[in-house]
Amino acid sequence: MFSVVESELPTLHCGSRYKAVLMSCVYSHDELFQGSPVAVSLTTKPCTSPAFLVRVHTQAEASHARKVNMTLCLSGPMKFGYADVGQFVQWMEFNRKMGVDRFVLYNHSVDAALRPYLVYYAKKGFINLLPWVVPDSIPNPLVYLKNLGHLGLINDCLYRSMHVTNYIAYMDMDELIVPRAPEIGNWADMILAGDCTSKPQSLIKNVFFRREWPSDDHFSQNETVSRLGLISLLKTKRERKIWPPFMRSKYFIHPKAVEMSNVHSVFRFMNDKDGYSMNDTCVIEHKYALLQHYRYWGEVTGSYVVDTHMHKYADFLVSRVKSVHEHVLQHTVS
Repeated sequence: MFSVVESELPTLHCGSRYKAVLMSCVYSHDELFQGSPVAVSLTTKPCTSPAFLVRVHTQAEASHARKVNMTLCLSGPMKFGYADVGQFVQWMEFNRKMGVDRFVLYNHSVDAALRPYLVYYAKKGFINLLPWVVPDSIPNPLVYLKNLGHLGLINDCLYRSMHVTNYIAYMDMDELIVPRAPEIGNWADMILAGDCTSKPQSLIKNVFFRREWPSDDHFSQNETVSRLGLISLLKTKRERKIWPPFMRSKYFIHPKAVEMSNVHSVFRFMNDKDGYSMNDTCVIEHKYALLQHYRYWGEVTGSYVVDTHMHKYADFLVSRVKSVHEHVLQHTVS
């Protein structure tokens, strides 16, 4: 067996000293090697002893796993001692309602307050929590490695999930993909309404909800919503600008059609060695859904639009988030 290793370098590293690299190892079957590879290693010279071995997750293994329709990959690692329990539980519960069967999360650093909630969702079989370890050889990785190497994470999730899910969605914890048409109940309905089921990639356009702007007139008076930290109900003022496709967007894919994923869209399809093509992409119009991005900008200037589409889910969110908190608290105390 002869192997050729090809180095693929995603472009979005913003001048960082270090960046993620995807290595493709091409092998061929011969009379000495009839099965699938069980491990892989990297070496600069042929026929040398490997310095390490990494187990290969094969398609045969995946065939025994439970196949799901929708997997959501967190687009970056949980880091800086991530501790926003309210945001996390809201994100999990809303996305479950949208039809997510399986979440893949990467842990670099989380606060102790969040860990019981991770255990809660793991025991229910909803999340696959994986460690995200940055090599000690990288000095000051928060400065020299863009978002702790999130492009590697994004593509790890692609290949890890490729044979066990029909769709993969990518999203950050401060984002929600929210249906806007009354007939759309979940993301599967949204993809169907946008006539995107036959396309390997469906893009959702982004709009920013600035957290500095005043809170919602109605829910800011609701003690329960404020105590639970339901930002999606409290922050209903958004920018007028809806960003164009491929800029700040997030997306859904049929994973077997994708060779490499990037942050805001597919980087390369399996059948397209020159990069993505608009012919392979379906843009879901904002009349069907938007990517609602809740973030601080450090300023309160500018005009806004009041957007209360999340109010539709208020009763559901309050009920589910309260239930999760009560369950975790009960089992943590006991």
